Amino acid sequence: MININNVEWNKLTLSDIETHLKNDSSNENFFFEYKEDDERPEGVAKEICAFSNTYGGYVIIGVNDNKEITGCNKWNEQRIASTIYGSITPIPVFDVKQFSTNYGNIYIVKVEEGIEPPYITNKGYIYERISSSSCPIKDSNKITQLYYKRADNIKKMENKIHIDDIDHTFLPNNVCAVLDIGFVMNWSDISKYSENYRNINIDSIAEIIKNRTTTFGISKLGQSYCFYFGEYSKQTGSIQFIIPANLMYFIEIMADGSAKFRIPIFMDEESFQADISSLYIMAGIFKDIYQKFLHNNAENDFIYANRYESLKVFKPFKPVYKTDKGIFMKYLNEHESKYGGNMIFTSNRIPKNDLQLIDKRYFNTENRSYSLDNLLRTLFWGYHLNLGYIAPLKTD
Repeated sequence: MININNVEWNKLTLSDIETHLKNDSSNENFFFEYKEDDERPEGVAKEICAFSNTYGGYVIIGVNDNKEITGCNKWNEQRIASTIYGSITPIPVFDVKQFSTNYGNIYIVKVEEGIEPPYITNKGYIYERISSSSCPIKDSNKITQLYYKRADNIKKMENKIHIDDIDHTFLPNNVCAVLDIGFVMNWSDISKYSENYRNINIDSIAEIIKNRTTTFGISKLGQSYCFYFGEYSKQTGSIQFIIPANLMYFIEIMADGSAKFRIPIFMDEESFQADISSLYIMAGIFKDIYQKFLHNNAENDFIYANRYESLKVFKPFKPVYKTDKGIFMKYLNEHESKYGGNMIFTSNRIPKNDLQLIDKRYFNTENRSYSLDNLLRTLFWGYHLNLGYIAPLKTD
């Protein structure tokens, strides 16, 4: 999407807005819509819906049709957010900036082109942007095309972060499940990540990994870096066999910041117990590696990620924490005294359909502050890490 006054969103200032408004070519058009303070919520929702269904754009509130700043008394960030949340389905991807002027505050709503169209208002209308207007779509063929676009977008993303299924023919007896997590990243300025990716110091990452494990490998495959952990062959008596490639601990980090990783879960064949502390350990290692690829202030350039995680269970197993720390044994005992066993015997995917949207609004709904650390925790620590246990683990 175009930038206002050719300035990156994160660096936008009031001076840039004023310069933009004075430009003869900045009238309402395919990418810009101006609204005054008395605009009704359904009017703002209509424009945002249209931008989401087309190629994105900006709704500037507190500016009249003559591009004069009039300011706002009725509108604020909370009203903008509640209007969007309550008026459009699915929720569009947007961001809001506030600027103070002599006439009052103005608000710039940046709306991204949606990946899950059609976006529909609570009145049941589907709008598109045509020239300088937002018009309802009445042609059923156009609506069908939006649904095809949604399906195609989701399929492309899922193919990108999909990890090959396990061939049960070569499944070792002690492998009971695998946890797969993948996410597709979207940046406001991908050039910063790309530059850091091109100049990444792999030697420094290798040194960090060596401090945590001695059995690992790093390779460059196409436009991705792959990191794998553990042995790739096993000795059973006099027989040596190769571990299937898709049963390694590994993470693939791509040139656009997208990533996917797999954590196999192994069990004791006699007790059916599986040590799930490896989930936390490996997710932590993968997070630390990924963070090395990020540029300074990457959280400012983050727009959203589409994420999934999938637990694939091959054999029933009982998740336990095999550690000397007494807190974990106490945790196991408390769970069993309340809920009995916690045998895992079925697979699960989160979300069940499509991909989960992670953006800055996500942290508001979760009552968590938005920061790089919380973003990485959301991407790497999933819903399945504490497998089988109902009450949260408290280590304080």
